[in-house]
Amino acid sequence: MTFIIAEAGINHCGSLLMALDMVDVAKEAGADAVKFQLFLPESMPAASRHVLRGLCLSYSKMRIVAERCDRVGIEFMCTAFCLDTLQEVERLGVKRIKIGSGQVMDKKFVSAVGEIGLPVIMSNGLVSMSVLADAVDILDTHRIDPTILYCVSKYPAADSEVDFSHVRILRNYFGYRDVGYSDHTRTIGWCVAAAATGADVIEKHFTLSRKLDGPDQICSAEPKELRSMVLHIRNPRI
Repeated sequence: MTFIIAEAGINHCGSLLMALDMVDVAKEAGADAVKFQLFLPESMPAASRHVLRGLCLSYSKMRIVAERCDRVGIEFMCTAFCLDTLQEVERLGVKRIKIGSGQVMDKKFVSAVGEIGLPVIMSNGLVSMSVLADAVDILDTHRIDPTILYCVSKYPAADSEVDFSHVRILRNYFGYRDVGYSDHTRTIGWCVAAAATGADVIEKHFTLSRKLDGPDQICSAEPKELRSMVLHIRNPRI
């Protein structure tokens, strides 16, 4: 069965209460996991720091989010962007680690992820096949077979930029490994189509409302759309 990740990301706008509401929305939609981001604004690219400062949650608040996930029965996931937050994500008790395409290029970071020993999901969005292969080789030394997600790293990605032949290429190139699709388009249709063509994992940004502030809102599904996406993936004949 396709593993569905509801990507909350930073769409909570820095509000713990909104983050907790998003956990509930993801659970009610039927997603397998809800994923957040833990980062230090000062460690992010300079051009985006002023925006991200108001959109982050502290470690202590993220622990409350993780506890909410445990209570309602949905897997908590959290992406780290540096070695310091990677250690904190591990302490939050995640069951798997997601490496964003920006961190796939960082061999030290990938190696640190491998040393943790948890299952790994990583996106290909910003990297070449050779760089992706280097990351896979590093994880192989730790006996970890990562799931690789095809992703168009634009916010939003245009329909014309999505090409599922890349999913097939990833599957053929890396052989037995699971592959999937991380979506940045404005709709849910590509996620449903990817699942229908055999994607093992689907990741889709969602939000409580696209009217909220934040760079990812434009490519995020609202609660009704998220529920519809999960329903159509689980019941393809609908």
